[in-house]
Amino acid sequence: MAIEEFRVRDAPVSSPKWTVESRIDLFIGLCAIAVSILVVIKNLVIGYYALAALISTLTAMLAVDVFFFVRSRWLPIPVPAILIVLDVAILVTIWYFGSQGALWAFPTIVGGTLVKPRGVGFYVSLSLVATVPAMVMWQGDTTMAIRLVLALSLTAGYMWFSVRKTLELQDKLMAASTRDPLTGSYNLRHLDEIADQMTDTCVSVLLIDIDHFKKVNDSLGHATGDMVLKQVSSLMFDLLGSNGSLFRVGGEEFLVLLDDHTDGQVLAGLICSRISEAEILPDRTITVSIGQVQKWRGETVQDAQRRADKQLYFAKQQGRNRVCSG
Repeated sequence: MAIEEFRVRDAPVSSPKWTVESRIDLFIGLCAIAVSILVVIKNLVIGYYALAALISTLTAMLAVDVFFFVRSRWLPIPVPAILIVLDVAILVTIWYFGSQGALWAFPTIVGGTLVKPRGVGFYVSLSLVATVPAMVMWQGDTTMAIRLVLALSLTAGYMWFSVRKTLELQDKLMAASTRDPLTGSYNLRHLDEIADQMTDTCVSVLLIDIDHFKKVNDSLGHATGDMVLKQVSSLMFDLLGSNGSLFRVGGEEFLVLLDDHTDGQVLAGLICSRISEAEILPDRTITVSIGQVQKWRGETVQDAQRRADKQLYFAKQQGRNRVCSG
């Protein structure tokens, strides 16, 4: 399992009491029965009000999802099911009761784009922009159909543009809050956030310290020290690839979490040798000491980090520029 899967924004705050799949099946089944009943009673006056009540309920459920989405909590209602049934119900309303049913398309586009901007919400919006005016035109109201094409297109376009900009800003804010601005690696805060999610995960932990880094800062200045940090982290990023995540946990100390398919000892040795061979500074060699351990299943990341710190201490005692594993 890749470490990148342990993002906090993807983690539910609380686990659902029953499976989402069972709720989707039940929800679609009940809505299908409701729509079938409405088709049967389409000639009764109550049919229009019953269908309006159904769409109102679905819209209210979508509003609940929008609220929970804004609060960054687990969505309590299956959004794809709501949007699909809403789409069908709106078309049924137009078919049996006229063009006034097209007005339900506006809150559906807004709510769907907010909750699921990169998935089903976007496609439902496109389908409503195409099918609702076509259905109204089929009913014979050409003027209303033209107005709906313009209004729905503007609504969908504005919502798509606004949400896209919001998501870009959200990504920037997430990067700013979870990454070290100097090296681009994850920060200690992000490590603490994901640690609780990794208790049952078996990963290799590397604790890496740049040897004699204080001497570099004192003799060559902090600008050179910053350059060394950037170069070292860049080399580690290249060696890690998609096999793990890099965290800066101290001034010159880094922590690496590897997935369970990567040999931690081999990669630690490769990092150590590659950095010592790199010409980072013209007048001196930059080396690192590494403590490597395997996090046990059921062990916390913090406990594994403490064990790695002991191995790092042994590596420094034995002369630095080496890997100690335990």
